[in-house]
Amino acid sequence: MGGGYFSGFSLHSALGLSSDDVALYKLLPRREDLVERFGVVFLPTVTDSAAERARKARLHLVYYRSPDDYLALTRPLSASIEDVVSLAKLLREAPRPPRVFASLASERLSGFEELMRKFRGVVDGYEVEIGLMFHLYGRRRGFESFALDLLEELVRRAERPLVAKLSPGVPMSDDFLKLVSETGVAGLVFSPHVLYSIGDEVFRAHSPLLSKVFSHAWARLSASLNLSTAYVTDAPVSSLDELALARAFDILLVDTAALLELV
Repeated sequence: MGGGYFSGFSLHSALGLSSDDVALYKLLPRREDLVERFGVVFLPTVTDSAAERARKARLHLVYYRSPDDYLALTRPLSASIEDVVSLAKLLREAPRPPRVFASLASERLSGFEELMRKFRGVVDGYEVEIGLMFHLYGRRRGFESFALDLLEELVRRAERPLVAKLSPGVPMSDDFLKLVSETGVAGLVFSPHVLYSIGDEVFRAHSPLLSKVFSHAWARLSASLNLSTAYVTDAPVSSLDELALARAFDILLVDTAALLELV
């Protein structure tokens, strides 16, 4: 893909790696060719939560018929903060470094501040994972007001650009999206990955079909916003024609789709 622009940054490629990735990031230190593909890398999401997930299975392929027809389940928050910080430092030293965003999730302002301190000086910006926040917060009433107030305060305190990431678990309405954009965020990332929980375990569903369905919903909702936008696609980028709604966003992000190309 050619160059792109996102949240104030010029990118050498309009293709990026999504923070929903749970496996591909481990290949980046050994695969310079992969790093060069991406104009931006959103690091795997980390949290200040005490839950230990790093040693559990990260990806389960439920079925696979073709690159356009599969269902995979992933376990978010499976990367350690130490590994992710190390990856951020490595990416900055690449011959053609991508822009790097740290993806963060917490249920407390102090938790976000603690996480941002760990990445200070080694990333170009921060991504606030609203979908995972919804689960960490306990899906209680009043989440929308809590999330908006938190975003506004984080934008004020962050020393680098901050973007918000939305997934189908959050309110999919024009009003909520407009209020998110008014917090001062520099961009929006839209994910089609449905989040669900069993007990205190959280999972994501990755499917090209869901990816196409939610590209329509997010494209309609974001059409009137004057913000940079990114979309996570589970369909291979090569299969998206010029009229595909996934291409209505400023940049495209991949995770499972790119991983399955390599196996």
